[in-house]
Amino acid sequence: MSNRRRISYCIALFTLFAVATTDSAAQVDDGSAQVRVPSLNGHRFIPSETVRDPFVNTYMLSQLGGGIATDLVLPLIEIDGDTLFLPSGDQLFVVLQYQYQQRIKKWLAVNVGFSTLGRLGTDAGALLLAGVTAATDLRLEWLFNVMRNDRSALSFNLGFRNASTTVVDLFGFVEDVIDGVDSKLVDTIPSSQAIAGARYAYGFSSLVGVKISGTIFYGSKSKLRDPDNEVNFEFGGGVSLDPRKRFGIPVGVIVSYAFRTLSLGRDDSGSDSQEYELKFDYTKPNDFSFGPAITLKRFPGISGGSESSLNVTLTSRYYF
Repeated sequence: MSNRRRISYCIALFTLFAVATTDSAAQVDDGSAQVRVPSLNGHRFIPSETVRDPFVNTYMLSQLGGGIATDLVLPLIEIDGDTLFLPSGDQLFVVLQYQYQQRIKKWLAVNVGFSTLGRLGTDAGALLLAGVTAATDLRLEWLFNVMRNDRSALSFNLGFRNASTTVVDLFGFVEDVIDGVDSKLVDTIPSSQAIAGARYAYGFSSLVGVKISGTIFYGSKSKLRDPDNEVNFEFGGGVSLDPRKRFGIPVGVIVSYAFRTLSLGRDDSGSDSQEYELKFDYTKPNDFSFGPAITLKRFPGISGGSESSLNVTLTSRYYF
């Protein structure tokens, strides 16, 4: 049985379990049926996918965005003994994500997430060297709340991740044809990891809160190219600002940073990256959040060094 089929069975079984065991009062957070958004010490936390929440609640999330990496430095390439120089190029990114979290008990929630990323060079050089990439990421996680009081919350998460990266390698295909070896234009690279992590939030006041999260991944970055299991990780933190109660402004902000050794959408299914996020959120509704995020990502370049991309996403989250 394939891993993808096993994951589908696991998700189906756990969905049935969640429906059968959901607490009828699970949607009420600390006795309030009106305010469903996560809050501590009067502070409404601005949600972010860069730094995940520790809160055990029920919500549905959708995200759509895109970005561009400009002036990519392309290396010298050699074809049949001739060295070619390629000018700098650009790449476009498109990101789509869906997520559903179901609160089962006051201390337990299950989260199912799916995301996909597309990457395409915009000119001949970038298209030849980087090709075209389509990546998907499927996650199933359990969130266990181990501590919550008026000011802070701490949760642990366990789960697994199954990813697949499809690469259209134009340069590799041409090179193999010239060398007279078996050529493959399209290559699909699967990977899977077990997930374990911790998430923490603290509300200093109605205006300011902080979030910290860390996750460890254990498994193969690529079952085809690098099948050995290894440990990867990500960690990050963010400062959440909600001026609505103090100043009457219904727009919140979160500034976040994250470092990852396992990234979605690279042709080797994983590489170090840093992420800086500025996200705005409309805070007037008590059961809905909506707003744009601007994210700067830094990652290893094609020819060494580091390169960056600028992404803009629009995220909506509805709390049940």
